[in-house]
Amino acid sequence: MIEVVNTSKLQLISENKTSGQILAQKGMSAFSYGENIAIFVERQGNELKTRVEVVSETVVPGNTPSENWEIFIFKELDAKLR
Repeated sequence: MIEVVNTSKLQLISENKTSGQILAQKGMSAFSYGENIAIFVERQGNELKTRVEVVSETVVPGNTPSENWEIFIFKELDAKLR
C-alpha cells in the first residue's frame, strides 16, 4: 500500500503497520482545498485474505474532490498484485 501511495499525487502523512492504518493527503489545488485519505488494511483470519478500505474526505465539507482516490488506489493496488 505504501508503494501505491508513493506512486500517486498523495503525500504520505503516517503509517502504522501494527494497526494497518495509512494516512495520506492531497494538497490544495486550483480545483480543491485538499483531501485527506485514510487507508485501512486488515488481515482476514488465518487465510491469505486481506480487507482494504479507502476513505477519502475533502478538507472543506461540500468541496468537490479533485480525484476519486478510492478507485485510483484500488486500480493501482490491483496492478501491483498481478
